Amino acid sequence: MNYLQFKKKYNGKGIDFDGHYGPQCTDLYRQYCKEVLGIPQSPGVKGAKNIWDTYLRDYFTRITNTPNGVPDQGDIVIWGNGEYGHVGIFDNGTTSSFESFDQNYPVGSKCHIQGHYYKNVLGWLKFKKTDVPYKKELEECLKTHISLMGQLQEKDVIIKKIEEVRDDWERKFRVCEVESEQWKKDSKEFLAKMAEKLGCGQNNAEVLGQITELIAKEDGENDAKKELELYQLDVSKKLEKLAGILNATPDFKSVLEVSQGFRVRIKEQDNEIQTLKDEVKAKLEIIERYKELLKDGKEVNVDFKERLKSRKFLSMVGAVLIALGSAISGAIEWSQAVTTVILAVLAYIGVEGAIDYKTAKPNTVKR
Repeated sequence: MNYLQFKKKYNGKGIDFDGHYGPQCTDLYRQYCKEVLGIPQSPGVKGAKNIWDTYLRDYFTRITNTPNGVPDQGDIVIWGNGEYGHVGIFDNGTTSSFESFDQNYPVGSKCHIQGHYYKNVLGWLKFKKTDVPYKKELEECLKTHISLMGQLQEKDVIIKKIEEVRDDWERKFRVCEVESEQWKKDSKEFLAKMAEKLGCGQNNAEVLGQITELIAKEDGENDAKKELELYQLDVSKKLEKLAGILNATPDFKSVLEVSQGFRVRIKEQDNEIQTLKDEVKAKLEIIERYKELLKDGKEVNVDFKERLKSRKFLSMVGAVLIALGSAISGAIEWSQAVTTVILAVLAYIGVEGAIDYKTAKPNTVKR
């Protein structure tokens, strides 16, 4: 490749030969040495103006700037102004001005043709057009150098990413430490509040024990609630069933009233029967006393009119009337009424003498 081909290839583009600091004027110089001149790279420099001293003498002739000097196309022009200076490839010109193929002049610009005057120009390097010794070896060395530079660049990128990850993790770790301390503080305060409310010591074991008991109680309450809900559901179903029965039986209320009346009557009959039992018991006691009198050979006769006036006769008549009235009203069965009447009559017949003995005046007493 010659200079013109090189200019056409890179015009309007940026060249970053070493991958550092972006496209610089020295990157253009080194790319030119590689692709056009095919020579090794000169040592690294701080600025472009240092190439004036570090150039490879085996491949260049250094020519100092003079008022009458004019470089040839392809010569490497070096400026010495400022901290870093400048370097470019001569394109055309005269003793008063010239144009060169530049990069980063003005700062940030890509490869282009730039006009100059010779102010601050130290001179230029003219390539020696001779066979380069060990050209193949140098080319291999250059390839190796380029490969190593690429690997270094990749490693630099990896190292940079690793450093970024490390910094990020350190930052997160510091944040975690702060949050951990805050969490410990909050946990301690929370434990103290829980212990105060639960009325236990401020340690995890006691607090957990109290919480476990509360959970067990809550579970028991929940079970009781479930049982109550089931009971309420069962009651609701039964009430619905009862409501259905009531709706299906319009006279249900009257049936209940009649039933209640029967219960009252039955209770009254029970009371009457108990009264009769008590009277029968009293009569039996009188009979026993009467038997004792007969054992002694005594005979007791009472006037019939006196009998009708006796208290026991009147009681017998009352019992008969009550039994017949209850049977007629339906309060008791007729069979029960007949039994009551028979018992009342028999009781009176069996004890009349004894009764009259107590209440009436006797006519005769035989021994």
